[in-house]
Amino acid sequence: MAKEDATGQAVESSMEQLLDINRKQSEIISAQARTIEELRGTIVELNAPWHG
Repeated sequence: MAKEDATGQAVESSMEQLLDINRKQSEIISAQARTIEELRGTIVELNAPWHG
């Protein structure tokens, strides 16, 4: 019984770690998506004809 409890705890710990990693990666992806949109806007501005 103790072995099953230890295995269950290990699985639960691993799941918590994976969920934490997933949350962090989601935050990184969201930040990267915002950066990409900002850079796209910059590219559009830089490619616009000069009106001076």
